[in-house]
Amino acid sequence: MTDVQVWWGRADQASAAHVELFNEIERDRHARFRVASARDQFTVGCAIVRLVLADMTGIAPEKLELDRECTRCAGPHGKPRLVGSDLRFSVSHSGDRIGVAFATGVELGLDVERAEGRDRDGVADAVLTPAELAGWRALPEPQREAAFYTYWTRKESVVKATGDGLNAPMDELHVSAPGEPPRLLTYPGGLALDATMTDLDPGPGYAAALTVLGPLGTLTVHDAGPLLAG
Repeated sequence: MTDVQVWWGRADQASAAHVELFNEIERDRHARFRVASARDQFTVGCAIVRLVLADMTGIAPEKLELDRECTRCAGPHGKPRLVGSDLRFSVSHSGDRIGVAFATGVELGLDVERAEGRDRDGVADAVLTPAELAGWRALPEPQREAAFYTYWTRKESVVKATGDGLNAPMDELHVSAPGEPPRLLTYPGGLALDATMTDLDPGPGYAAALTVLGPLGTLTVHDAGPLLAG
């Protein structure tokens, strides 16, 4: 059983002091953002990662060695890892909400989405299996938005946990329906995964889900505000 911590922050909690914790690659990425909101999302996500890992390891946040190399193209945008450690974490952000999930010894994926501003019908055609799509279209219109984002975050959390990301065909990934306990039913290619899925509450107007590749023990949820302010 794996214990998981989830920390929630907000983009408006970003500060210049957080950038001082970054390594050269993170500072370069931070400087390249032209949209302030995206830059703040990145800042808060990186700061939560470094501050929580510092507490877990006893290493100063600015001295933590994080590897962000993409396994496919070697670019500095891959799933980040703490070098030489079995600690794992997953970062997600949407709108004003930034979340980071932490565990030891197992891969995990966190996804948060702001539940608005998306072409639901167009995206649903691309990411839902035929059975999911038929069930979703049968719902009354007022229920469709929440149901769509439940499907979306559950699926995204799985492909983040596996590391497949956009390379996994979402319309071949089958999850349980909204209103049912969250479960992974079928993964593309028939790959058998020991996955535990959980819906999360990131606040009004947002949906979120967590997937752990293994059994889930205790899940604790934290407000990152005091951590970021400190």
